[in-house]
Amino acid sequence: MANMTGGETHGERNEGAGRTERDAAEAHRGRLRRAGGAVMATSIGTIVLILVLEIVLRPVAFFTHDRSEYYLFYGLQSAAGRVGISPWTVYTGRHFKFPPNFELKGAAGQGDETAHTDSLGFRGADFPKAKPRGTFRIVALGGSSTFGFHDNDDGTYPFLLQRLYEENPGPMRVEVINAGFPYYNTGTIRGLLEDEIVSYEPDLITLYSAYNDVGWPVDLSFALRATIWIQQHSIIYLLAKESILTDNDVYRIKQRLVRKNHLRVDEDERRARMERVAKRYRDNVEAIADLAARRGIQLVLVRQPMTSAVDNSKPNTLTYEENYAAVNEKLERGKFLKPFERQILGHHRLIQEFDALAAERSLPVVDNVAIVDQNRNLLSSWVHLTEEANQLLAIALREKIDPFVEAAYEASQGAAADSSVSR
Repeated sequence: MANMTGGETHGERNEGAGRTERDAAEAHRGRLRRAGGAVMATSIGTIVLILVLEIVLRPVAFFTHDRSEYYLFYGLQSAAGRVGISPWTVYTGRHFKFPPNFELKGAAGQGDETAHTDSLGFRGADFPKAKPRGTFRIVALGGSSTFGFHDNDDGTYPFLLQRLYEENPGPMRVEVINAGFPYYNTGTIRGLLEDEIVSYEPDLITLYSAYNDVGWPVDLSFALRATIWIQQHSIIYLLAKESILTDNDVYRIKQRLVRKNHLRVDEDERRARMERVAKRYRDNVEAIADLAARRGIQLVLVRQPMTSAVDNSKPNTLTYEENYAAVNEKLERGKFLKPFERQILGHHRLIQEFDALAAERSLPVVDNVAIVDQNRNLLSSWVHLTEEANQLLAIALREKIDPFVEAAYEASQGAAADSSVSR
């Protein structure tokens, strides 16, 4: 018999339960939509804030840095008809330079030193693209140590080498061009040489590079590519790097994180990666040497010193080889290695490759490692040089270069005599 007392039937109960479940599901979906909307609004708000800061900070930095277009167009130089400094090009082989005719405070954006670029974007005074007759042209290739990190315009080793030739001239006029730039590794140096430097008809080039090849990975993940893109385009990043979170701060934070999380490097993977880096390095140096030989350009190699002792409060007395041996022994005992200790292991591997190539090709070498080993305080950082060190390197370079200048002069005199006889 049907329920005549108003009680709920089985079907009605099922329908009610269904409505309750549907209502709960709809309420859950509503909460998700509201949460998604809040996240979307927050994300959009964050992006808008970042874009506003990027727009506002550029003119602010422009005026506070003496109207430097480097800050106004940071990351946008190509769109503004300028060439911008960009670590990304390290992976592509394309060269980059600072904008021409501008003043950069802090050499590479740090410190109190001031760097000026010429009309072609190189550090130093203007020089004619076409080499003047009777001039022996030298181009110094390298990274920030050549550019002059924390050095004034008159404290870099290319400038000091030029001054040596001006104060005590040889048989012919010598012109030295500083073609070093921060972040350059041998791949970027090779690109600059192939694309531009050869057109300036250098008689001799010097190559001073190793550390930057160690620092850049062989393979790039998406996250690392995105990070590099931000670094080379964001004025917020640049200003933070200069004033809030400097390179030294970043290194200290990395070290603390590694220690705190007890992170350990897989040694087999590290060694395999280092061999890939060493091959890339050798391939680039060989390509530079081959191009120089084809063009009749003399190549002089410079051995680059480094230290893993970056704490200036402690005396730095170990030579380069002693420093490497101490770190290697620490590694073999399974001890924790600091970032710069890991770097010197890779750097030493490249110096081995460097020495082998120089010996195989009988290339002249200036041993700046030996120069700095006489006084390790000649390093102003883990790899950069003090002005005193730059002066000593300039003297050593001149001693190595002078025979080539004399040979070029004698060749020019012989050619002039032959021309006179033929007439």
